[in-house]
Amino acid sequence: MKCDRLRVHKNFMLSLVIRYLVSVVYYEPYIYGQENPQVWFKELGQGKACKFILVLLMYGYVAPIFWMFIEGVYLHARLVTNVFDKPAPFKLYYFVGWVLPFIFVSTWATTMSLTLAAATTSSSSLALSCGATSTADLLDSNSSTSVALNDNNNASAARIIVECSDYDDANSDCWEGYNDQPYAYILSVPMTAALTVNLLFLINILRIVVSTVQQRSCNSTGPSAAAPSPALGATSSASGPADTVQIKKAVRATLILFPLLGITNLLFFINPKNGTHDKIYMLFNASMQSSQGIFLAILYCFCNSEVQDTIKRKMHRRLVTNEARRATSVRLSVSRQNSRRATRTRSATSVQMDPEDVRLARTTKLLRSAKESKRVSNSMKGVTRASTTLDAEQKTLTGKITRV
Repeated sequence: MKCDRLRVHKNFMLSLVIRYLVSVVYYEPYIYGQENPQVWFKELGQGKACKFILVLLMYGYVAPIFWMFIEGVYLHARLVTNVFDKPAPFKLYYFVGWVLPFIFVSTWATTMSLTLAAATTSSSSLALSCGATSTADLLDSNSSTSVALNDNNNASAARIIVECSDYDDANSDCWEGYNDQPYAYILSVPMTAALTVNLLFLINILRIVVSTVQQRSCNSTGPSAAAPSPALGATSSASGPADTVQIKKAVRATLILFPLLGITNLLFFINPKNGTHDKIYMLFNASMQSSQGIFLAILYCFCNSEVQDTIKRKMHRRLVTNEARRATSVRLSVSRQNSRRATRTRSATSVQMDPEDVRLARTTKLLRSAKESKRVSNSMKGVTRASTTLDAEQKTLTGKITRV
């Protein structure tokens, strides 16, 4: 299960995991249906935590798109150009999939920060004229003075209120309404370009698959025009529906690449922004975006024969290992039980012996020791006799030598 294709899949799935985790953190305060939800990360660090989470969310949206683009590049290179006979350039893949989205998101965040900071500096006089940190405070402060103004002064006061409201929205803590800003194109244009290239890859792959199926069917049929006979004519007529079925299967197999290459995400860049159509768009967008990960996991992981075979092998290996351990433990327990049983039998036998048996055993031991001592004493007597004989012979020899 270690190949270039699966490495690309793993990185793509990891980018989706990052996206969904950050989405859960960002949208969690809004899912309870409260009119004024308490967003905890807006209260941390004077809005810095909220902006940081928003930047992570944007990175979670951009990175999977670029990994979809890498999926398209890898598949197109394998099926069409076949330039990756050597290992795939994963350093380039990692740069495009992880570093390039980081560059785009960092550029977008820096542009948003600098633009809002410039707007804050240029509108400092407006902030002083407002005399409040929010539109609500502004309305409260102007409520008492608006009664004393005439019609012309009321119009100017209303203009000031609108300007202060715009100032407050532009300097919100979490860049709310960021998608309405023109700087959103820093993220949307590269994403759209990557998905458009993937669409071109898919069209080319579909064209090559269909032409390959047709070429194989022609090669299998053979030159039927050279010998026009009824049998060959029947074969060619029968091969037509078969070719159609094979082409349909090839097209169906190619259409499965739609979610992998992210072609469905092209629909999400067209937002109608009007009433009912906007609600339908948001519902369809949320359904497709939230189910893309589990759909890809089921299609390319759980239904993959290689993954299933690997899981079966690992489960079989684990079962065999558990059975071996269980058999070893059973043998050890049986041997321990047998040794304990033998020890108990010996101890019970020694305890259950009669006094007569004990006396007989002692007598036998005493007799054996007496026999042993008697044998030792007899051997000592024999040694003494031998030494006496040797002394006598020595004396006799000494006498003879003296006479001579």
